[in-house]
Amino acid sequence: MSTIFLFIKFFDKQEYAQAFLEGKVFANRLSAFRTHEGEDTTGRIDGDEGTTSWLQGENVKLVLNGMDLSEGLMTLQVQMDSLSDFHLFCMHAVHSGDVDLETISHDNIEVLREALLVDDACLSLGPYAVVISDIAAFMSRLKRSCADNGYRGKSRLVKYYDPDTFHGTFEGLEGVFWKQTKFSFQREFRVAIDTHTSGEDPLTLEIGDISDIASLIEASAVNGEGLLGGTLSVEAR
Repeated sequence: MSTIFLFIKFFDKQEYAQAFLEGKVFANRLSAFRTHEGEDTTGRIDGDEGTTSWLQGENVKLVLNGMDLSEGLMTLQVQMDSLSDFHLFCMHAVHSGDVDLETISHDNIEVLREALLVDDACLSLGPYAVVISDIAAFMSRLKRSCADNGYRGKSRLVKYYDPDTFHGTFEGLEGVFWKQTKFSFQREFRVAIDTHTSGEDPLTLEIGDISDIASLIEASAVNGEGLLGGTLSVEAR
């Protein structure tokens, strides 16, 4: 199981980053990530959001009115409208991935360092980054705000599937936490919030000032020694 050391939230405007530090958590509905006018160069838009079934054609038998239409069948995709109304709050997670922390020492600390590096592609999400150093405190405040408002939520690391080889179904809310491998560089941690409402309006949760557990930096500095060095010093044995 991966160990998460830090959360990083990227912003394209400094005022948005500052609002986040003040405790305003902005979350669009899942449907907003599926549709976008114009070309998206940030990696935020994903027309496959909320996929609940991804089936390879060669593994599917399609029969209509007694006729077998399976030959030459392409990939079949199912997306559930029931997931469209969930509000999503997404962050980059600096985590250990597949690295076994029990084996980390000063001799092989570079293995972990490489695992923690933020992919340069994430910089397309914006030039400003809020780094959350106390993830337990942040999640506690977020969950408390959801509970105070009568919302239900679920959170976890996003998992990624290869659309060329994966064949299967994601049950229920699981479809919110799976994305295709072309987005794996984002190493996303996602919070799905059910406000028991429908529509296209975003959500802003008030969780209280987080400047005691987070700091605003330039996104280009996320892989700096000050950030990763402080994280790794705890783990090296």
